[in-house]
Amino acid sequence: MGLGVGFIFVKYRKIGAFCLATWGGFSIGILMYNAFIYKLNSVIALWCFAAGIGILYGVLILFFFDHVLIHATAFIGSFTFTFGIGMVAGKYPNPFTLDQMIDNGQITSIDPIFYAYLGGNIVLYAIGCLYQYKVLRLKRELD
Repeated sequence: MGLGVGFIFVKYRKIGAFCLATWGGFSIGILMYNAFIYKLNSVIALWCFAAGIGILYGVLILFFFDHVLIHATAFIGSFTFTFGIGMVAGKYPNPFTLDQMIDNGQITSIDPIFYAYLGGNIVLYAIGCLYQYKVLRLKRELD
């Protein structure tokens, strides 16, 4: 199934980019909600905010293909890397679990270590963007 989806995304780049950008925007929306807007304590607000950011990224990819693709892939990569470390090292909860814990009253505030992971995520995101922009510039110079 994964090979089939990958084939479709490569064959139809715009569809693949739209899906990738929407997923990246959705991931950013979840992290932003859990880091800054979690006090709303609403599952509907979480889903609406994350879906809204995802759709925004999906639409932006149609107009700013290279830029949105670079930012979405850099963010997905940095989040996956940071979340993987957080699962092994601990104290970086799944964003959906974090929202449920807030709703159930199990926690009243976000652990400061979450913000350290978020900071690492942002640093890796910036490094990923810089690298991809450098590669894009070199590719355009060769063309």
